[in-house]
Amino acid sequence: MEAWLAPPDSGWGVIVVCFNNECSHYVGSDKDIVNKRDASRMGCRYAENPDNNYTPFNLVAVCF
Repeated sequence: MEAWLAPPDSGWGVIVVCFNNECSHYVGSDKDIVNKRDASRMGCRYAENPDNNYTPFNLVAVCF
């Protein structure tokens, strides 16, 4: 898990994100994104929001 500064228009400040490509929240997550274009590199990263008592959520992200 790494601290990541979210984009200003997201409404978040710093969130904590798992960038491990072997994470169960990431592996195969590209198939769970509704209306995803087949050629896109979108996937879901596990994340927690420190400003919201470290509440976990799936962060949609471009993955390489």
